[in-house]
Amino acid sequence: ECESLRHSAAKVDIDDDIASTDAATALSPATRADSSPVVAQFVQSISNVRAYQTLRKFDPVFFDGLVNTYEKLVGQSLSDKQVNDALRAKQAILMGQLLPRASDDAIISYAELIVDQLDEFQLYGTEPCLKLLVPPSDPDTDTSPIYSEKTKERELETLDIILRTYNADKRLPAQEDVWPDLDPIFAGLFDAFGADNVAAMENSYDPRIDRVLVCNVSRALYSGVLGLPKRKAANALRWLLAP
Repeated sequence: ECESLRHSAAKVDIDDDIASTDAATALSPATRADSSPVVAQFVQSISNVRAYQTLRKFDPVFFDGLVNTYEKLVGQSLSDKQVNDALRAKQAILMGQLLPRASDDAIISYAELIVDQLDEFQLYGTEPCLKLLVPPSDPDTDTSPIYSEKTKERELETLDIILRTYNADKRLPAQEDVWPDLDPIFAGLFDAFGADNVAAMENSYDPRIDRVLVCNVSRALYSGVLGLPKRKAANALRWLLAP
């Protein structure tokens, strides 16, 4: 049961001196071969953003893939928001892969961003998105949540710290390391929402479930973990978010 809860929760961010040096770094041949001034302008604009400078240094192949995705989408009949959501969805996948082995600060920043995003959705009356942090993009519609500029900036800051602090050799905690801290949190979720509703996180994409309720459970889970001492919170999140 503990393992099931961990995976359901998981559904729900180099050197510090690169900012000045990487802006002038030559792009790879695939990225340099921009097919239009619009793509070239896009490359220039993201190359001035610290998180993308870090990304290009950390994973140039992924950076080129991001540019290639933009090139494919920008020629279609999509809104700017749909294109941006698609790019951010790709970034979110990378962040999720690296996050468990990033620093405590990075994983705490990620969890705080999730909680604040859910609050932002509720503030503006937007139906919560269950693929947390970045909404899935649907080329046929434009219904994903609208993020504030502040939220977008924090998202990039989180991406940057994840990339800069990722350590492939970092040991991930075992269940016995974190369950004494998580057990009372999940017990509180069961009392507040009911065991069936907490378990619904396991099938959060099922169209029959109450999406708002599941997002409220997710928010309560992340808020409860963030209430732990920092090191314990980071380890608990590391275990919850690990693949």
